[in-house]
Amino acid sequence: MKIEAKDKEKNGATKPPWPTVLKIDNGEEFQQSLAIAELAVRLCELKLANPKTLPIEKEVLDPNKFLEQAWELIQSARQQVLRPQTNAKYLAEHGGSHEAAENVVARILSASRVPFQKLCNEKETYTKIDLHDAETGKTIELEWKVYKSEAGFNKLFWAYWRVTSSLRLRMIVSPDAPGNVPDNWEEYGEALLASWKKNGVPPNDFLALATFRREHDQRAANLKKPAEAVA
Repeated sequence: MKIEAKDKEKNGATKPPWPTVLKIDNGEEFQQSLAIAELAVRLCELKLANPKTLPIEKEVLDPNKFLEQAWELIQSARQQVLRPQTNAKYLAEHGGSHEAAENVVARILSASRVPFQKLCNEKETYTKIDLHDAETGKTIELEWKVYKSEAGFNKLFWAYWRVTSSLRLRMIVSPDAPGNVPDNWEEYGEALLASWKKNGVPPNDFLALATFRREHDQRAANLKKPAEAVA
């Protein structure tokens, strides 16, 4: 005896079907995979349209073979759009911890340093150095005569260090005994010079160094020629 569909439903012989869902979740992972797949197809098409591609190569072209190349291309492009995280967002993500605050301070100080490569290189003659004045909130712009070799910068540093090291070491090493200047001024200077070359020159030190150079170095090669007067 044949049971009709309506009788089956009435007697509970069948259950209502499960609701249908997408086979692939349209999430971030799917979107990334789709972008790679589309780029792989495009790369395959370009290879196919290339007049230098041999007919025998065109017959076996497959977008699957371009997936790895597409992934590497997207990763390379991604590096061009990345930007440093803001200090405020970094602090918020780390709950404003003491360690996070120290990292932010270190980052700010590092960013304000003048890179040694701007002060000494073989590519430039003059360069503009921008320094932020914390008291006025303004930017100080200095023009710097670039050294072509480290020997020239080293000579300036040691001339500057001989004049300023006495006061600096009194403040750092023996603040309670200003007359007690330690004997390791040269060793400290070597460490400071190495730090400048590696990490950059702090803005206050650079301003003092530039002022010292302008006042003490009277060589014509390091003095900018005055602009000609306009009649």
